[in-house]
Amino acid sequence: NGLGVTLDTTHYAQMGQDIVDAAVILSDRVRTIHLSDYTASRTHVFIGEGGLDLPAFFKKIDPNYLNAITIESSLSTADRSDRQMSHNELVTRLSLAKKRLEVLI
Repeated sequence: NGLGVTLDTTHYAQMGQDIVDAAVILSDRVRTIHLSDYTASRTHVFIGEGGLDLPAFFKKIDPNYLNAITIESSLSTADRSDRQMSHNELVTRLSLAKKRLEVLI
């Protein structure tokens, strides 16, 4: 059937689940991904600035079934809130997120 799942990388990590294992199990059922990185102290960390193995994760996802990837991460850095950033800094962070995603997929 056409029933699929949205795999939220941070939510799986928060529950102590390995996202690569989840991708293996759910590979042909993953229709959408809510993508962010994760550390034990922060959720929805900017892509590539946490501890998740995102390259291995994407190698296990079947792109033929995937409909959308939503970047669901904070634009903040470890030492600076996105609320303190200028418009140009925010645009630069979004552009970097896009580039990092393009490398992953």
